[in-house]
Amino acid sequence: MKKIIIIAVVLFTTVSIHAQKNNYIEKKVKIVSEHIATEMNLTKDQAAFLAVTLYEKYSSNAGKIKGKNISKEERKEIYRAAFITTKEKLSEQFSKKEITQISKLERLKQKELNN
Repeated sequence: MKKIIIIAVVLFTTVSIHAQKNNYIEKKVKIVSEHIATEMNLTKDQAAFLAVTLYEKYSSNAGKIKGKNISKEERKEIYRAAFITTKEKLSEQFSKKEITQISKLERLKQKELNN
């Protein structure tokens, strides 16, 4: 019986921590994607596609970085790979010029959020 209780507590804690990380990522995606959508006058479909793409990027980066003792160079490589993957994904719906503008607006908003 003790083992079942311990397993349940550990499982609940793990799920709770995971949900908190997702909430943070979801809030960040919402803020950034809404900012970009407003600045660029995106359609609802484009804004939704952008939000999903950014969520995938942020959650993937968090999964590769958080809780791991990795160097600054390794982080740069992860971010660089995520940038390339995101750029390719965005090219399904946006032009090169739009992708450049999205990247610029995203960086600016993230700087603002981090300060």
